[in-house]
Amino acid sequence: MPTYAEGTFPVVFESGVCVFDEDGTLHVHCLHTDTDPHPMATHPEGEDGLVPPGEQHVELTGNSGSPRVSGRFPRSSEIPPGLTFTFRSYQFAQLEASGDLSILVTGVEEVPDWFTPGKVHRFAREALAVCLHDDSVDPTAKKKTAAKRGPKKRVSPLAGEQDTIGQRVPDDSKWSDQRKAEPDAAKATANTGCLPLLMAGFVSAMVVLSGCTAWSFDLDECGATCGDGPLYLLDSLEFVIEGATGLDGFDLDGLADDCETVDGTAPDGATGIDNQFGAVWDVLPDAVATVIPVAIDTSLQSGAMMVLMEVVRADPTEDGPAALVFREGSGDVLVGADGRPLHGQTVDLVAGDNVLGSTDRAEVVDGAMTAEELSVLFKLEYLDTQVELFVVRGMGEMTDDGEGGLDMKLGGMVPLATVMELVQGLGGDGDANIQAALEALVPLLVDVRTDPDGPCDGISGAFHGHAVPTYLFED
Repeated sequence: MPTYAEGTFPVVFESGVCVFDEDGTLHVHCLHTDTDPHPMATHPEGEDGLVPPGEQHVELTGNSGSPRVSGRFPRSSEIPPGLTFTFRSYQFAQLEASGDLSILVTGVEEVPDWFTPGKVHRFAREALAVCLHDDSVDPTAKKKTAAKRGPKKRVSPLAGEQDTIGQRVPDDSKWSDQRKAEPDAAKATANTGCLPLLMAGFVSAMVVLSGCTAWSFDLDECGATCGDGPLYLLDSLEFVIEGATGLDGFDLDGLADDCETVDGTAPDGATGIDNQFGAVWDVLPDAVATVIPVAIDTSLQSGAMMVLMEVVRADPTEDGPAALVFREGSGDVLVGADGRPLHGQTVDLVAGDNVLGSTDRAEVVDGAMTAEELSVLFKLEYLDTQVELFVVRGMGEMTDDGEGGLDMKLGGMVPLATVMELVQGLGGDGDANIQAALEALVPLLVDVRTDPDGPCDGISGAFHGHAVPTYLFED
């Protein structure tokens, strides 16, 4: 299991009343007495314990110049007595959908002797929630949102009415009576029928719909391609991040809550959304929130990530079963004035094994394609550094863009080991502080199981993508 760099302390509160100062300093007040000390747990491979009796104040000071705060805090008019945690110059504080407050502090030089280096410290009192005190500065009131890259504003005819999400704790609740919002009723473990789902997603994956007809298709019997079906070249890929109306993405695992996380709610009211990257994107270090999108864009433009998608249909003239094959292309990519690969260009395939991923569990219904159970390998390049992004248990949806191309909304799971390799390859552009922050943050994001019967070892995500028609040079 991962440990954290020296001076890096991830701290998670499941209860407590928060007070923010004008400069961003955060004070978390927790109920703690000599006869009823506050519970504390450390992980990974830690143990449950108690805050020492008599402890009244803990201060952790980091090295970040501009702490970032996100989340919708329920309010409280009371402050519990006993113990106050003060955080200064921390990297971020995020109130997650589960109600947990995650705080990351790097470059800490002084800590209490009862803190364990290299561990996450978690503080929780049963039946109590994390709240914002009425007298606190609202840390998100004047937040700027223009700097982040979001999905393209493409309107889908499948879009539902938008809804808002938030914590369900009454404003006038007292700290002693506050309880975390009850999780939504367990969502259905599968969607019935074969109707397209509205979701954003990974170019690595396609949409899971229970009831889609399996089709007899053998990739091993294909030659250079699998038939005369159309080919598409991926020309854009952007993270789907949480917005004011909810968290778009997919229900990847059919579970309402798993891996000590609570799933999100989409703008159309759909619950069970697995998109952890999108949920935390707004609190990632700025360098990282820039590096990864830039790595994707430059890889697409340079051809370092030339992804071709082959659509193979049982009957091109009728709705019904289909297969998808993702292949690695080669050669120069022609781009337009907007920097995106051009429509209708001709490319080559990488010699030898060029398959990046495939699935025969796809279907076309009313002009929309859906698919499931797709694993895909993506290759990124940034500043001469090459990294691989492997996505499994993928889901997605594709629709015609009206110009011969495809609008794609895709999602999937990325194994923790793959994310750590990505962080080491791209994270922070060599900045040791950002690198340490990322290496501490990433293991906290695990929210899914890449093997349904295995441990919690993956992080969910979603992308908006687009692909243009393309052709292959004849042999």
